[in-house]
Amino acid sequence: MLAALERLRETPSRAELGPVTREFLRRLSQTQTFPASWLMRNASQPWARPIVLGKLSAIPSIDAMLRNTITVTMLHAGDAPNAAPDIAEAVLDVRLLQSTDQAEFLDAMRKTIDDETIEIRATDESPGGMASPVDSQFFRSLERSVLRVVPEAIVTPIQTPVATNSRYFRVKGVKAYGINPGIFGQSDLDTIHGIDERISVSNLALGTRIVYETLLDLCG
Repeated sequence: MLAALERLRETPSRAELGPVTREFLRRLSQTQTFPASWLMRNASQPWARPIVLGKLSAIPSIDAMLRNTITVTMLHAGDAPNAAPDIAEAVLDVRLLQSTDQAEFLDAMRKTIDDETIEIRATDESPGGMASPVDSQFFRSLERSVLRVVPEAIVTPIQTPVATNSRYFRVKGVKAYGINPGIFGQSDLDTIHGIDERISVSNLALGTRIVYETLLDLCG
């Protein structure tokens, strides 16, 4: 099992600039100066792609948005220190890009491990589906509401390295946009999924205002 996991760890995952990430870079380029702004706007061009991917891959939080990720979260083997176990199990937290087919990814894992004694199966089915469009009335209402409350903000889609229930709506053709409406510093982000995960009262109020304004804009 350890050898199989090591083979997975040593096999690099190819970085991709999907449509969501390209739009994210294009909008975020407004915050940068030349030549970074120019490279971000042209990230999909063959001559710019290696440079942009090299810079983005050096940022862990961004790198996780560019590729399929595999993280070992649970290991179990044996019940006694003086007896060789009959079976070993590992649970992996796998985050797939929208362009990745789950069945093809599992087949690629089997080829990488190349060991018939190890069974690989998914504990959760990935529904797939594409991102909700940024040219919809829903997104425009959300953008207007954010800018009314925080005029200096840049509203952009982002390829998050986490799974949300929005994917089940999108596969049915329902537009869904995940949003964390707040102004978060690194100290706030570091608490996510921790025992001290928290949100400030000011951010709670800000987020409530943005959601309320969006509903008014959509339904008014």
